[in-house]
Amino acid sequence: MSDAECDAGINGRCGVNGGGALINVCSYDECFSDPDCTTGAPCACRSVSNANTCLTDSDCRVDADCGDGGYCSLSPASSLSCAMSYHCHTANDQCLNDFDCSDAGTALCAFDPGNLNWACTFFCALP
Repeated sequence: MSDAECDAGINGRCGVNGGGALINVCSYDECFSDPDCTTGAPCACRSVSNANTCLTDSDCRVDADCGDGGYCSLSPASSLSCAMSYHCHTANDQCLNDFDCSDAGTALCAFDPGNLNWACTFFCALP
């Protein structure tokens, strides 16, 4: 019923689950900054209902990880999931941002893990 009851992990918070029946659940932070993620992944800050987590599907943390002139951007992990990860933009990208996708009939520029580039896709499916 309260944050004080969430004492089984780091920075426990009480909140309502995002699935079927609405019940209170505890969430615990996995990290507070990038160095806390032992896999080299960036740390994503807590949203209203989710804990801080290491984005392990990422291939960069900062622009410098992407080489000269490259940059690192946040993307849904796939068009079927709203999970997020960071990826480098490359010369093979089909888009740089969502505005580039309006003519393609899609609304989202996202990293395509199958082709290892950014491409226009549909919005991610909400859980």
